[in-house]
Amino acid sequence: MSDDAFHLTVAQILDGSITPIDAPDEASYLEEWTKSAAPLADPVTKAVAGGAIADRLAWVFVAGYQAALRRVFPELPVDGFAAYVASEDRNGELPGVAVLEHKDGFSLAGNKTWVASSDHVQHLVISTGEREETCFYLIHRDAEGVSMLTYDRASYLGDMSQGRVTLEDAFAPPDRALAEPVRSRSFSNAEPLHVLAATAAFMLSHTHSRGGPVSLEGRALAAIAACSALAEAELTEPQVTLGLVGVAAEVQAAATEFEAFLWEADEALLERWTADRRLINMFSAGLERRAGA
Repeated sequence: MSDDAFHLTVAQILDGSITPIDAPDEASYLEEWTKSAAPLADPVTKAVAGGAIADRLAWVFVAGYQAALRRVFPELPVDGFAAYVASEDRNGELPGVAVLEHKDGFSLAGNKTWVASSDHVQHLVISTGEREETCFYLIHRDAEGVSMLTYDRASYLGDMSQGRVTLEDAFAPPDRALAEPVRSRSFSNAEPLHVLAATAAFMLSHTHSRGGPVSLEGRALAAIAACSALAEAELTEPQVTLGLVGVAAEVQAAATEFEAFLWEADEALLERWTADRRLINMFSAGLERRAGA
């Protein structure tokens, strides 16, 4: 990673150069993310910058999620939201994605039932197969045979559009097909690592800009530093999973203090925070289970 970029970004939060923005909808957050976070090459720094400008937890998730995708799939373009598209209809009403290989590449047909930022996503990482048969196909949202449907507003992270994608012989050339199952295991740690970094940056930015407790700022900064250190290792290493258990616990402790601060400091932010507060411990159970195994 670029230590200079990381430390500069943290310093800009602390000197007030990076502050939360007003982003009431996905389009406005995308616009600011494109300017402030997307150009940063290091994924943790990208997550920190994206979290620091967010004004709600939906954008915190987006910031971490986009950074995680760039860590695991560096082939993705810098600009534009991406989505890791793996879920299929458990009821079997919508057929899952089948892949047909031919001499020029691969054709994909079927459905994936959860796409983050479905209104604005540009780059799709389509996951097919299981375990050692997993393969990923990088397909643009505007490619022929790709159609997107956005669901009604979700009860959780509802400010982020969520939907499904239908593929009808959507084409992926050979260089856009990644038969590397290890990337799935990497993403299982990359997502919590970068979302936790973004969450801590969100709390640091909002606390600092409101003159909040130094103890809370320090706790958030410690979580950011821990994420940066863990990101130096291979993401599939057991030490990363165990370390993330600790980071998640630290973020949860900071969140309790942050919430108490918001009761006095910002009623509107507290309301937005409360709506999606389960993001704070969304990864904890899975991390603890994997660390124990």
